[in-house]
Amino acid sequence: MFNLIRRTPILRLTAFMAVDVAVIVISIWLAFLLRFDGKIPAEYVPFLWRFIGLAIVFIIPIFYFQKLYFFSLSYASTNEIITLFKAVTAVFVLLGFTIYFLGHYPSFRYFPRSTLFISYGLVFIFATAARF
Repeated sequence: MFNLIRRTPILRLTAFMAVDVAVIVISIWLAFLLRFDGKIPAEYVPFLWRFIGLAIVFIIPIFYFQKLYFFSLSYASTNEIITLFKAVTAVFVLLGFTIYFLGHYPSFRYFPRSTLFISYGLVFIFATAARF
């Protein structure tokens, strides 16, 4: 009766990805709130949504290829934390380069770079917490 949804690998992968998307959105939103002392100015709200979109596009595939969605929660160890740290670092290096090169375009011209560093730490902390 309580087992209405069968546990399949695809369902598990989808659930992990959904949790990671939520972690990304919350982390970047909190990074902008921390950067602007609790109130995000209206002119920076478009940067928030563009950065969230870019982060999702980069993070989900890199986490997938680093096999961060294919482990057992009961056997999670420090190896997963190290892999997660490497993956998050790689993602944010790529995001940094992408935002730097997109800085010549109007959509990222005045992007607050400190949010990149704040969100890096928050994504790592929240993604680790979601897995352990």
